[in-house]
Amino acid sequence: MLGKKNKKTGKKVVLGIIGVILIGIIVLVAWRWNDIKAAYYFISNPTSETITEKIEKTKEEREKAVSEYIEGTVRDFTEEEEKKITSGELTVEEATEIIKQEFENSVAKPEGETPKEKDKQEIDAFIAENIIQLYSYKAYYLGQLGQIEKAALADYRALPKKDRTLVSKQSIIDKYIGTANALLIECDGKVNGIIKKLEKKLVENKMDTSIVKQISKSYEEEKALKKAYYISLLKK
Repeated sequence: MLGKKNKKTGKKVVLGIIGVILIGIIVLVAWRWNDIKAAYYFISNPTSETITEKIEKTKEEREKAVSEYIEGTVRDFTEEEEKKITSGELTVEEATEIIKQEFENSVAKPEGETPKEKDKQEIDAFIAENIIQLYSYKAYYLGQLGQIEKAALADYRALPKKDRTLVSKQSIIDKYIGTANALLIECDGKVNGIIKKLEKKLVENKMDTSIVKQISKSYEEEKALKKAYYISLLKK
């Protein structure tokens, strides 16, 4: 009897350990899922040009979803604007002001609107303001990544031509990856804060929250594509 009891206890311990391991794997996969998507996008779109095309398509889909939900146009930065932000030619404030002004100019200002219409305009303005804030964060972190890219490129160019190998590229990336990851974690936190704020506002006003889910999904998609883009630069 004692032997059977010990066997049962031992079996429970083993199953418990396996359970903990499985939970750990699930958590790790969830945490790394965006990296897995980035790798997939790189494999299926191995050049920076094809990845950029997918990024632009993702932005267009997000802009369309927002324009169908609120009055006015809240656009993302163009490819050319992002290049200027990354290079430092365009500041975060300047870039944000461009899209803010375009939104304000796109909103009609009718006279004598009803209280209901006024409430809708206020909510639309709130949504637009927070989406613009998301793009402002994007501009800031693009600029930061641009600085890292410049530093990494300078390190690579400082190497003798015979040493400019894939191994040396990876070594340089390893040098800066910690800083890049820290920026990414910081950006995720700020984006999640905006997402929660938007969702809370819509729930309070008993409005459809699907737009918030679309924005969140779109952010994760573009993040994975951006990672794939930087991976593709290794081949150059």
